[in-house]
Amino acid sequence: MGRKNHFFRRNQITFVLIVVFLGYVSMTLVRQEIKLRELRYEESNLLSEVEKLNEDIVELEVELEESGDIAYVEKIAREKLKMVKSNEIIYIIQDEEN
Repeated sequence: MGRKNHFFRRNQITFVLIVVFLGYVSMTLVRQEIKLRELRYEESNLLSEVEKLNEDIVELEVELEESGDIAYVEKIAREKLKMVKSNEIIYIIQDEEN
């Protein structure tokens, strides 16, 4: 009986150690999967931001090329700075709300 009881106890300890090890491995894999999903989401957001910034760069390059043109400079001066030529008059029409 002593030998059989010793064999069972030895296998029981081995079984418990295997279960603990498998639990540890499982938890590690779950944590890694969660972290991987977070990193993929962050990567997606950063790639979208990079794409938007590249579009902004293209727009700014076009604007830079146009800025040397006198017609573009005049357009900006009229729209943003409200400038007029010496022989022009600006009429401001105000709507009356009743």
